Amino acid sequence: MQTYEIFELAKQKFREQNYELALKYLKKCKTDKSLYDDCLFEIIKIYFEQKKYKKVISFSDSHLKKIKNKKIKDNIKIFISKSYKFLNNVIKSIKTLDSIKSRSIKATDEFYMERLDCSYSRINPFFRVNEFSGNIKRLKREFVKIKNLVPQNKKQFFYILRISNFFNNYSFTKKVITKYQKKFDYIDEFYDNAILSECEIANKK
Repeated sequence: MQTYEIFELAKQKFREQNYELALKYLKKCKTDKSLYDDCLFEIIKIYFEQKKYKKVISFSDSHLKKIKNKKIKDNIKIFISKSYKFLNNVIKSIKTLDSIKSRSIKATDEFYMERLDCSYSRINPFFRVNEFSGNIKRLKREFVKIKNLVPQNKKQFFYILRISNFFNNYSFTKKVITKYQKKFDYIDEFYDNAILSECEIANKK
């Protein structure tokens, strides 16, 4: 059996959730230089599905520099970031996401979701109504990074509005409201009220 056939068989076993057999096949075919990057990516996906988050990070640390395909490398970073998040290390999760270079990956809903979720987890606890107890300079730097990301849920939508209003950037708040207010058609009483409050603040200015 040719290595590319073993690789396809490994992906089939992954889809069947037969992870151990998939790993066995992937370790066999990663000796083929033409499949090396793809094999490493598939191995990391398996460790992530197995919830072996420390293994995702350690394996990536050992092999990431050897990967030549930049897009595959950046896709792996998404899994590294998610693993850090599940291990409650949001700072490293954000750092990993910010190291991604691929514009196509940074324009995906998955990237938006991860980056805004991590930002919310790190920053939002410092907000108390209209007060912020954290580092203002850090908040400004963070807002520059996340202000133009596409919110994937009402929590993220509210979060962007909140920071924008905090910095009295009401014109930007209004632009975000206009752009995304009809994006979410589900009901979430808490965030619906929070978003309404931020809208009222901006519209009074």
